Amino acid sequence: MKTIFFVFLLTLSLSNSAYATLNNVCSSGYSVFFGNGVNNDINKMDRSLDQVRLILGKNYNSEQIQYYKAQNDSNGLLLDLLTTFEQKMAEDPTLVWSMLLDFISGETVSHAIVNFLSDYFLGSQIDYTTQLKQNLAQFTQYSDSTLIGHVEAYTMQLTQGRKVMVVAHSQGNLYANAAYYRLASNPHIEIDAFGIAGVADPANEVAGGTPYVTSKNDMVINALRAIETATLPYNDSSVPINTNDLLGHGFEEIYTNSTYSAIRSHTTSVMNTTLSSLHTNVNNTNGPITATLTWDIPGDIDLHIYEPSSTHVYYASRQGLAGSLDRDDTTGTGPEHYYTSCSNVIPGTYSFGVNYYSGSGAKTATIQLNVLGEILPSRSIILPQSRGSGGNGSPSILFNVTLKKDLDGSYTYNLQ
Repeated sequence: MKTIFFVFLLTLSLSNSAYATLNNVCSSGYSVFFGNGVNNDINKMDRSLDQVRLILGKNYNSEQIQYYKAQNDSNGLLLDLLTTFEQKMAEDPTLVWSMLLDFISGETVSHAIVNFLSDYFLGSQIDYTTQLKQNLAQFTQYSDSTLIGHVEAYTMQLTQGRKVMVVAHSQGNLYANAAYYRLASNPHIEIDAFGIAGVADPANEVAGGTPYVTSKNDMVINALRAIETATLPYNDSSVPINTNDLLGHGFEEIYTNSTYSAIRSHTTSVMNTTLSSLHTNVNNTNGPITATLTWDIPGDIDLHIYEPSSTHVYYASRQGLAGSLDRDDTTGTGPEHYYTSCSNVIPGTYSFGVNYYSGSGAKTATIQLNVLGEILPSRSIILPQSRGSGGNGSPSILFNVTLKKDLDGSYTYNLQ
């Protein structure tokens, strides 16, 4: 018996249902992602995205903005902090565990603990950022699951005719730059519809030439610049040294802090200027569901869709009643897309699967869905061997999505 392995790649926040009107779904609009840096837990990332949403609002240039997270690894700094503090206690008798606990709880702050934490976080972020910068600079060779997930999410939005901006903070800029060059190498992507708004930028450029903002008193970037001289120079001198953020590096604490109106305005200008630079020639007519298939090794893997009417859409029958398949890639790694139409939205259950048609060796196929404007976590399957046309009637199903139309004309969905 053949064994099929499923690998679920959680790239963005999970949701089993959504609510949308057809007007919202069938407009092109903007997709704004927040790309966090190191030492950001999910709650802090949510607050940072809320700041971006507060600044930009619901619409730009009379088009709707949708907001997403492009999450990067937090790098386990808390565990490293505890280990390092234990080591430092053996060296410095003025340091005791109670100092660290008081600092975390906000009770008291001693001079010794401030010095230790400043040195620790500065050193940890610089070491990590330097290595990440070296890795991601090799954008044609370097790859990790985070970068792959980001590129998949951006590709999904861009191929629907949406304009995409990444508000990248700190190390998030390095991932955004690497994603830019990967997208630019894809002939099916309009790279002019993708832009980066750099904040506290540790890179030597903003890919695509859009603006950035870095504070003069951002100690993390200053220290990195001392090691990596090609790091972009600071371009904002308005923020004094802040006792609430001694590193001067926080997205909320510094760059969008309303107390520092000048740098908040500068950050806002960077985002608005980047949005204004985006344009697309795609005539967006995509409906409530878009499916994107990619695979890891060149060969012929086919996207198969069963529409609510039982219409089977695949390479030999690319036009369905509710949507259509854009292409049949027989030699590359995709993408292949299935787009529903805004002019003929059909409620019911849609099934999405794959068939390994031809090639040698095992391959991993990945499907990502956008349903009612919401990007779902991608699902992947390892296909051990090709099946030829004999597999057309029994593709491996990865998603079942039921689209429902309510009495008020809005749409919801359920995912299986």
